[in-house]
Amino acid sequence: MITRVFSSDVVPGGLDGLARWLQDNAWSPDSTSASRIVGKDGSLGGALYRPLDPSERKIYIATHWADEASIAAHVGADWNNRGVSNPEESQYFSGPKQFRHYVLVNGTDGWGSGPGE
Repeated sequence: MITRVFSSDVVPGGLDGLARWLQDNAWSPDSTSASRIVGKDGSLGGALYRPLDPSERKIYIATHWADEASIAAHVGADWNNRGVSNPEESQYFSGPKQFRHYVLVNGTDGWGSGPGE
């Protein structure tokens, strides 16, 4: 599994709109948006993260993929450096966009079964 992490600053007051947009477009299996990941081959899901401090505007969107080929099929050949461009989604971002990719080294095999849960 590869976890793809996107980060950027959100425009002031834009977090709720971004969360709704993701719910309706990226996370919905009925969406026709190019940003939809639910139901795509190799997609294992995703989530939006915000800082605990409400004055901070950097957000993280983590998506999980079976392998590099799955990400490339969704994003394109330059998947390591870019995302799916969507003007409707872009209105919520004010900072540079970064993409990072991670593989699981060790941990628990499910939510809620690790330390602190």
